[in-house]
Amino acid sequence: MGNQAHIRILKQSLLDRNIQIWDKWRWDNPQIEPDLSDENLKQTFLKQINFEKTNLSKTDLTKGNLVDANLEKANLSNADLSEAELYCGHFENANLSNSNLRKADLSGTNLKKANLSNANLKEAILLGSDLRGANLSGSNLINTNFTSAICDLETTFPKDFNFQNQGIYFLAPGANLYKVVLACLDLNGINLSNCDLNNSYLDSTNLSNANLNNANLVNANLKNIDLSGTNLENANLSGANLENANLSGANLENANLSGANLENANLSGTNLKNANLSGANLKSSCLEQILFLTKKQITSAINWQEAKYDFGLSKELGLPEVKFPVNKSSDKAKKLEKISTCYQEKITSVEIKEVVAGRLIFIPKKTKENNSKLAED
Repeated sequence: MGNQAHIRILKQSLLDRNIQIWDKWRWDNPQIEPDLSDENLKQTFLKQINFEKTNLSKTDLTKGNLVDANLEKANLSNADLSEAELYCGHFENANLSNSNLRKADLSGTNLKKANLSNANLKEAILLGSDLRGANLSGSNLINTNFTSAICDLETTFPKDFNFQNQGIYFLAPGANLYKVVLACLDLNGINLSNCDLNNSYLDSTNLSNANLNNANLVNANLKNIDLSGTNLENANLSGANLENANLSGANLENANLSGANLENANLSGTNLKNANLSGANLKSSCLEQILFLTKKQITSAINWQEAKYDFGLSKELGLPEVKFPVNKSSDKAKKLEKISTCYQEKITSVEIKEVVAGRLIFIPKKTKENNSKLAED
């Protein structure tokens, strides 16, 4: 039986159709771990709710809507989540042991290190879900859709379950990930060294601080990707699309970027020692504070004249000095803003109305109130 006070707060939120009442209570009371165990929440709309560290054991959430909900470290053991909408949910380190997830939609969910032991996942949809470190031992996986889900060495599956025949991507050093689709995932710090990611689709994926040493990323779609601080030494990025990519602080020593599209990419602070930039598109890319970048490397690329460089390197390349016009009116406005702040702190009987010809115009509060009354009359 759950805590009745906690249940009342949730039901009040549901009655008012305002889930923010519950979320505000959670925010104001971070030390409380709500107990909603053994409660009937069947077919309840709980989209984006904060159930982090909440006890939902034996709770009936059949056909409920928990899309994009936060259930990190929640206790859902023996809960009924059959036919529930759980896609894009956050279940990292959650306890889902012995839960009923039959026909539930868990597409794109984060199930990292979640306990799904002995869970019923028959006919469930786990399309593109993150199963790294998850425990699925003893679970019912009959007709479960695992297409494009990801797992790693720490993922535990039932005996005799062949994940390679289920469309699951195994993320580990040296893995074959040819034409893999891993868009919009958080893979911060992952080790994918020596992996074959040829023609892969990694649009908007977070691979910051990852290890992609000697990885094959030929013709990969890396648009909007975050590779900041990532080790790409000896990586092959030939023909890759890195438009709007963040490569700040990355190690690209000996990397092959020939023919790559680096338009609007941020390469500030990267190590480009012996990197191959021949034919790479550098239009509007940021190449400031680069380590070991030579004139020969730059001029082997295309649209290199339209990239941003440090002053010294720009001068060496013979590029015209870029002069930014000083916006005097903007500077003046900032000074007036400081003056107005000072006046507001010291003068409480007047209010600043506007700035006219560089002067501050004040209106007494009473006069302003009188004017509004006259306007009403």
